[in-house]
Amino acid sequence: MRKMSVFFIAMIIIAITNCSTPTVKYMSTKPILTGKNVKYELVNSSVASGNAVFYIFGFQIGDYKNYSTLLDAAQSKNSCDLAKNVQLNYARSEQAFIATESYSVVAECWKLTSGGK
Repeated sequence: MRKMSVFFIAMIIIAITNCSTPTVKYMSTKPILTGKNVKYELVNSSVASGNAVFYIFGFQIGDYKNYSTLLDAAQSKNSCDLAKNVQLNYARSEQAFIATESYSVVAECWKLTSGGK
């Protein structure tokens, strides 16, 4: 029983280690305005980064830390990427997700990239 417990704990530690330092792609998106919330549809993955929001068994691991870098990357890639308070729900789908409370950052990105063209 003890060996099983040690094995289980080791597996959790390995999972957390692997998932907390990923090469994550910000997802280039086009906005669909729905009131105060902004729904995003995946267009292409373009910008690699380690700063992303991950949830494993309900625990948050990592977050977006540098908005200016995000906007710079969006400008250089000429696309609007994910911004503040975005949760990537891999369990449900990597193809569609909802971003809330990030409208101002995304709007700024959209302005800087001339409408995300």
